[in-house]
Amino acid sequence: ATQFENSTDYGRIKDELSRIAPKELLIPEGTANNHPTPDFLFQEASYLINYCPAWVYEYTYATQLLLKQFQTKSVDPFGCKELPLATTAAGSILYYLNETQKSSLSHINSLRLYNSHNYMILDATTLRNLEISQGPDGRKESSLLGVIEKTLTAMGARKIKNWLLQPLLDADLIEERLNSVEELKNDFIKLQTLRNHLKEITDIERILSRIVLNTANPRDLSSLRKSCSILPGIKGLLADYCSPGLTKTRNTWDNLDDIRDLLEKAIVEEPPLSAKEGGIIKKGYSQKLDELREITSHGKDWIIELEQSERDRTGINNLRVSYNKVFGYFIEVTKKGLNRIPGDYIRKQTLVGAERFVTPELKEYEEKIITAEEE
Repeated sequence: ATQFENSTDYGRIKDELSRIAPKELLIPEGTANNHPTPDFLFQEASYLINYCPAWVYEYTYATQLLLKQFQTKSVDPFGCKELPLATTAAGSILYYLNETQKSSLSHINSLRLYNSHNYMILDATTLRNLEISQGPDGRKESSLLGVIEKTLTAMGARKIKNWLLQPLLDADLIEERLNSVEELKNDFIKLQTLRNHLKEITDIERILSRIVLNTANPRDLSSLRKSCSILPGIKGLLADYCSPGLTKTRNTWDNLDDIRDLLEKAIVEEPPLSAKEGGIIKKGYSQKLDELREITSHGKDWIIELEQSERDRTGINNLRVSYNKVFGYFIEVTKKGLNRIPGDYIRKQTLVGAERFVTPELKEYEEKIITAEEE
């Protein structure tokens, strides 16, 4: 979130929208906080416009939404103390997500502010004339971004685009970034080794987003596991660099060992695309799941073994363990063998030439078989 010193500086707002290129714009219905919605917002065709009730943009209401979401007593720790418009904008987004997503937003646990004074302001005309991210034909390939963008990950591509559209103004930060680039460039062999590691990394940011939104599929987890296994190698390579920027990266690096270990233990090597297909969790990870799988795949074997053991126990050689949709599983004994039935047999049905029984063991296993597949 951010806020401009002059909230009616529509040119500045337009330039910022041009830089961000949002997919969706959320604005108040009618007039909120005595600020009419500028007409130019409706002249753009690059984003979808949606509305929130004007009262959502009241500072007190928006602040309470944020405090409840972040479980804090003040928005000051997020830097919002002197930024009421940024606060109400963030609150309106939270309100909109609660109304539209109808699911937990627990993964949204912080608010990050940025100050446009930290970056060079590139208005829409400058971006277009300098062909920063789009060439004359509207394609990235014929722009400055298209020329210098040699990244090997989707995350890197997004990062370098953001750097180009938000050039730094702080000389120390610029120098730090340049020194990092120079150190990488000056050792071609190390750089190629690093790039070989990076090209194996999938889009971790997007995968994590899908995980917290419960939309990830099993192969996303497999891709995340593969990426996590590469991270230690990258951290090891960073040990060879000493520029401040790369040193800072190494010192704050997280190999995600706990995530990798969990996925190694839990997820099969080649999971299916859909969770509905099953067969995602490794054998040995969950005792209950292993038991359910054993029941569904070896249920018939168990019935055959039970039938033989009951024949041996009772001496009734023509005893049968059978199943039908009406009565479920049962032990059938002909009239000739009724004098040998054990005391734990429970009569279930009487036929012309036979009796059908169940035992506590058979009844328990029947329940397991019926529910195992669904579970």
